[in-house]
Formats: sequence, C-alpha cells, structure tokens
Amino acid sequence: MTRNAFVDRDAVPDVLRILAEVGTAPGSPFISVRSVGGAISRVPVDATAYAHRQAELMFVTTIAGPPPVVDAARPAFDALWARLAPHVDGAYANFLASATDEDVAAIYPEPTYRRLAAVKREYDPGNLFSRNHNVKPQ
Repeated sequence: MTRNAFVDRDAVPDVLRILAEVGTAPGSPFISVRSVGGAISRVPVDATAYAHRQAELMFVTTIAGPPPVVDAARPAFDALWARLAPHVDGAYANFLASATDEDVAAIYPEPTYRRLAAVKREYDPGNLFSRNHNVKPQ
C-alpha cells in the first residue's frame, strides 16, 4: 500500500512534524521525502503534464508485507493520511500503487487534465493507450 503527495513551502513544517512523529513510532510506514523546488519550479506550471512545480517537497509512504500485515496497518495508515490531508496536494504518477480515476485526478489538476484530455481526443480518440494512468479523451 503506497500513497504520495506534494507539499507547498508553507506546509513543510507541519508535514515534517507529522511524518517525524509517525516515522518514529513502532509499525510506522516506510517514509521517503524528496526535495522538489529548484530547476523544476522554474518551468511554467502549464508547460508540461507535470503540474506540481511549486511544491517544496514530495513524499511517499508505504506499508509492505503479506496481506494480513498490510490489512492490520491500514487503520493507522489511513489515520496518518487524514492528518496529512489538510497540508498536502496532488500525487506523483510514478509512485502510485494503482491507477483508478481518483488516482489520476490527484496527479493532474483540473486545467492540466483538460489539456491532456484534449490532446488525447486528437491523437488517441479511441483510447487505445489506456493501460496506464489513463487520461480519457475529452
């Protein structure tokens, strides 16, 4: 079970505090924190499909193991994400464990999704290339 999100500069202290509290507790998920910013933030938000360019951090949380272990950890994992939800936004496609419509909606802000759906309508109206984090043709 894996989830990820982006963190804007103002929310960094809150998110790092939450991740540090959880990460030092027994049974915590694997937590990876990555810096974004820098050159990524100098590209206009609408220049590419990757739209979370103003984020300061991106982090990933993972629970791994046999199904009973993952199932037992799910309530704490969901509670962690409930705490993080007010401070985070979006998702990075390469760190998603699934590709549901909800997952895809998290990857792309609405304006970005609309642009990609228009491109898809023009170049793949039959949605042949759909076995990925699919953007449906508009």
